[in-house]
Amino acid sequence: PIATFKLLQPIEIGSGNHRRSINVIEIPSPKEGSPYDAGLEHIEFVIGDGTYKSPMSDEVHATALEGWMRKYPISWNTKACHKKCNPDVSLKMELCDYGRVSVKFHLIPLEAVIKFETGVA
Repeated sequence: PIATFKLLQPIEIGSGNHRRSINVIEIPSPKEGSPYDAGLEHIEFVIGDGTYKSPMSDEVHATALEGWMRKYPISWNTKACHKKCNPDVSLKMELCDYGRVSVKFHLIPLEAVIKFETGVA
């Protein structure tokens, strides 16, 4: 199970062109066989420009994610690039306070994915 919380006021981080708003917090239950320490396990960023309306994987998603990887040519994990709903590319990085975490990049905000999956408009 996953608990998702819509914040009454977004958490604002960064500044200028690097400003991000965190509107939704997701807290997943630990997966059996995948233990991790308390704290941050992964973080997700939306790289879409707002024109992607459906979280369902299609050629548009694939092209956009491939373009992102070409723009930033590093060692990407593409395991979830073609998953059916809300595809992503990711990488692992070391954060001093959290250890090794996964950083995922999607085209659709989590709140829009939840509305799509639940049929809530």
